[in-house]
Amino acid sequence: ESLGFFSGGWPKRSVLLTQLHDSDRMLLDTSGESEGRRDFDMDKFFSHLTTRRLGNVVIYNHSLSSTQELMMTRLKSEAEGILCVSDVQTSGRGRGENRWTSPKGCLCFSFSTGLEEARLLPFFQYVVSIAMYQAISEVGGGDAKAFGVQLKWPNDIYGSKSQKIGGVLCQSTVSSPQHKKLSGHSYRVVAGVGVNTLNSEPTTCVRDLVDQSSLKVNAQRVSRELLLAAFCNHFEQLEEEFSSQGFRGLKDLYLHAWMHSGQRVQVQVEDKSETPITVEIVGISPSGFLSAVDDKGNVIELHPDGNSLNMLQGLIYMKR
Repeated sequence: ESLGFFSGGWPKRSVLLTQLHDSDRMLLDTSGESEGRRDFDMDKFFSHLTTRRLGNVVIYNHSLSSTQELMMTRLKSEAEGILCVSDVQTSGRGRGENRWTSPKGCLCFSFSTGLEEARLLPFFQYVVSIAMYQAISEVGGGDAKAFGVQLKWPNDIYGSKSQKIGGVLCQSTVSSPQHKKLSGHSYRVVAGVGVNTLNSEPTTCVRDLVDQSSLKVNAQRVSRELLLAAFCNHFEQLEEEFSSQGFRGLKDLYLHAWMHSGQRVQVQVEDKSETPITVEIVGISPSGFLSAVDDKGNVIELHPDGNSLNMLQGLIYMKR
């Protein structure tokens, strides 16, 4: 089955069509008249989209194994700003070997962009997370904290301190000569996001969180289309600042949204061969990882891929 190929404007569509790889033309229905089941309202999405690039072209199918897998391995075009959306994912991806369950009502999407500086790559997932936090705030009509929404380091979105409602996955590769020529970027980045938007199970969702808050009057306007458009609008503005000035100007936005400021956790060697130490989380380190201070004032930097994290239980296991 061909994947739907939608655009908010024909000029942008025609430019992208010239950049498609021959194998992409076989994968995508570029006629503009894609048929088949579609639970995502493209007209509603495009009517709320104000970006110059991100989201102006959408690849869609009702059910995909993984939007991230399609963007990373099956789509040969490396044009930036392409958005891939699915109503249901059967094998959604999370960090490491984790899988993300994506039932009906979940907003599932991936998009492509690029960066010039390698030092910015560790921060990219934080920029995506900020954009989604701001999008939830906009759709809900107030600061997302009023709905109980917070960011859990390094890449999770929680609707309360015990209920995960979403996550972010960012993958980067060195740009091919084609991508470098088209974009001027040395690294291609594909970001995937999944957010429980309308599905009350298996945990809770954005609509329910808004409905249970003092801003419940806004619950009925929550939709996947509005949330995705708001995300794209916010992300493009954040990305522009991030690319030119780094994460410094966005750091306070991230720390406002996360749940860890002042949290005390125990850091223990995974095999428990050493006595655990207690540290206080103080923020994000200059290299983009978790920064903590022990009782003696020593600064400790913790990397998500080098440690087993149980932040909700206040435990971090250091792998050796």
